Amino acid sequence: MDVYSVLKNDHDRIRRMFSEFMEKKEQVGIEMFSQLKNRLDAHMKAEESFFYPVLEQERSTHEPALESIEEHHVTKLLLGELDGLSLSDEHWMPKMKVLKEVTEHHLEEEESTIFEQARKAVSEQQAHDIGQAVGKTIQ
Repeated sequence: MDVYSVLKNDHDRIRRMFSEFMEKKEQVGIEMFSQLKNRLDAHMKAEESFFYPVLEQERSTHEPALESIEEHHVTKLLLGELDGLSLSDEHWMPKMKVLKEVTEHHLEEEESTIFEQARKAVSEQQAHDIGQAVGKTIQ
């Protein structure tokens, strides 16, 4: 599988996790949050380790890669804040909603813009190799 398929599959998984999270917001527990946090952490680590460095090297994808890294930074900040709050804190769920919005925006932008730009800058072999590395990291 190439990197685009691997990431798209994980994006879909993340979207499902957020949907389930929002449907069950009254019954949300720390375990459910930990699963979402771990999934997001693994996803961001994989992209930052294998996908974005390649994109940063290409002129046409350099700026979008940097923007994506900054979006990850915002996600990490929100995850850290959520991790430090009690689930009963009145700010917890609004902060979770912001995390969901930020993440969904990032996933959509990646799929609609970054993947398209990357396909022009990255060879099929590179896309396959990166996909293998990303797949091992996010399993």
